[in-house]
Amino acid sequence: MKKIDLLVGKWNIKKKLNNRIIISGKLRLKKINHQNYNFFEETETYINNNLLNSFQNFKIFSNDKNVDFYFNTGIDKNKLYQSFNRKKKYSFYYCNKDVYLMKLNIFSNNFFNILTKISGPTKNIFIFANYYRTI
Repeated sequence: MKKIDLLVGKWNIKKKLNNRIIISGKLRLKKINHQNYNFFEETETYINNNLLNSFQNFKIFSNDKNVDFYFNTGIDKNKLYQSFNRKKKYSFYYCNKDVYLMKLNIFSNNFFNILTKISGPTKNIFIFANYYRTI
């Protein structure tokens, strides 16, 4: 069994953006077949008393070597977003002049997190996302 199989199901999300903005929501990770999964995340954030709703939708392909996240919406649909090599600690994604550095940590079948650092000419963002199993 692949480690990603342990993550199939529903999750609560708590994210912290630059150590001050709190984001919460739900994740549904669904197994499509032996190597393919769907990662659908819906979140909400309050900024200056305004509610912002957002979502992320990825296709995941997992094999013995990598866990690959592909965009699953918009003009970038089917474009590789992140490739987590099982032997390396971090993954990189380049978007114009910005660089996304990410780390996926699977601690148990009830908790994992994704750390994201976005750097660029006008960006310096750190996202610490925790995912907790829902029952």
